[in-house]
Amino acid sequence: MPVYNSGHHLPETLASLRAQTRPPDEIVLVDDGSTEPETQALLADQERLGPAVRVLRQPNRGAGEARNYGIAECDADLIFTIDSDDLLSATALEKLERALDDAPGAAFAYGHVLQFGAVDGVFTCAAFNPFLLIDENQLTVTALLRRSIFSERGLRYPPMRGYEDWSFWLSCAGAGLRGVVVEDNVLLYRRKPNEGLLSFSNRNAQDLRVELQQRHPGLFGPGARARLKVLHAPALELYWNAPEHAGLLEPFLARQSLKDVLVRQQALPSARELLAGSRGRFVLEITDATAALLARARPSFLETSLRTFEREAPRWVLAVPTDRASLISGFDDLRVQFHRRDRPQLATDLTFFRIASARHLRRREVEPSLGARELIRRSILEGHGVLLAQDFFGVVDGDPARRTSGVCQASTPTSTTCKASPATAWR
Repeated sequence: MPVYNSGHHLPETLASLRAQTRPPDEIVLVDDGSTEPETQALLADQERLGPAVRVLRQPNRGAGEARNYGIAECDADLIFTIDSDDLLSATALEKLERALDDAPGAAFAYGHVLQFGAVDGVFTCAAFNPFLLIDENQLTVTALLRRSIFSERGLRYPPMRGYEDWSFWLSCAGAGLRGVVVEDNVLLYRRKPNEGLLSFSNRNAQDLRVELQQRHPGLFGPGARARLKVLHAPALELYWNAPEHAGLLEPFLARQSLKDVLVRQQALPSARELLAGSRGRFVLEITDATAALLARARPSFLETSLRTFEREAPRWVLAVPTDRASLISGFDDLRVQFHRRDRPQLATDLTFFRIASARHLRRREVEPSLGARELIRRSILEGHGVLLAQDFFGVVDGDPARRTSGVCQASTPTSTTCKASPATAWR
């Protein structure tokens, strides 16, 4: 814990740490050259600080350097970082430690933030995502970190006067490390009057952003953003579950106008794994039963499907019929239909699933045996419905495709009327 002239808040912070259901084994305070008499007196009074508190001192070098000094003097496997004027919920350390125990591949754990003081409210920390992180810091400095981040990876907080925590998280992203978020308010963040306007970081934001880019060229360099998006925030996550048609995947993707696709050559995982690990906004599984028709898919098939879905049905899944009868017959005056309940053909159709449609299921227990397709079915039955899209294929068994496009006009929540149009693309 870096300490700089915060003696009036420090006793409350220390009390918050001692009140934990899983108390820290040791508290290390790093005096970053405090000049305030109240703070100096408190740091010199071991009796007031209490047991298991150690004080280190350094000239004023900033919070990042203070954290580096304190971490270097610790030998615990897990290290918790917090500012000297913030508080914790009573179960914070217990939940963060359990989160790391349950996720051995994660390097750090963090949770949501309850703001108090001059501003009240909850700041929800996003799941760790390097693509989102390059534009905005999604985390606070408060987190439970594995010591291996420092001892094995050699990562450090930079000597920046502002954004040093953001730069540290970018270093973690560049090193391929990941974190796990606890779905609970962990940190109680003290908001002071006018701190947003007066803080060094806000007054020098542009210069600090330039420094971030210079410190992390692998994340901000040419082409890096596109690579990060495909890996961590693709428009579509494509599960290729068609071993009998393995040769179709590469030419199919090469023809498609949508390039923002992350391909996973596997079947859909369990519902729990899909919700926890999916990176794409939309998920699509292609099986042997549907893969053969992809050779006839128009180049705009994936892109048109997603754009239609985004525009017409923000809460629905998108099912594209692939059976021969539906594709050949089609409808001249109806291109998109809404269905409020499950349909038998959904099990074999190409089904675009919006991950956000089932995010609420993460808030309650999802049984380990639940399959992803059953998750999709339940999501539909709970009111999300199906958007059934026609006419996304070019030629089926020699029958020429209609050359018109559907211009859709929503009439009711359960139906959409679409008229044939000579337009060359969906509008």
